[in-house]
Amino acid sequence: MHVTPPPSSHTFDDNNDHEVAPFLRTLRTILTYESDDIIRWTPDGLAFEVVDMEALTSAVLPHYFKHNKYSSFQRQLNYFHFKKWTKSLVHVCTFSNTHFTRDDPLLSLDAKTSKMGENKN
Repeated sequence: MHVTPPPSSHTFDDNNDHEVAPFLRTLRTILTYESDDIIRWTPDGLAFEVVDMEALTSAVLPHYFKHNKYSSFQRQLNYFHFKKWTKSLVHVCTFSNTHFTRDDPLLSLDAKTSKMGENKN
């Protein structure tokens, strides 16, 4: 069941909303409004877990994106330099990015590929 927020509601400050990549805004919306039985933040809020890949691909991804392919979703995560963690529960995929946390949504402003992938000297 989807509890999609109205178009006027934003997770971020409206003044900065345009600076956050659309994929990251959508990912935060998914983590906020979709069932924790499908996708959820880890208890510390520093990563998120895909708990039910089948439900994610059949219901969640098509609702928010123009596809239902997990590989496309993961490609976007890779593009934004999310790290995939292996766990003892192989059916749960955990992803993290130091610029994308539950408790500090404004960090997403820094989660741009140019900043996250660069190695400046």
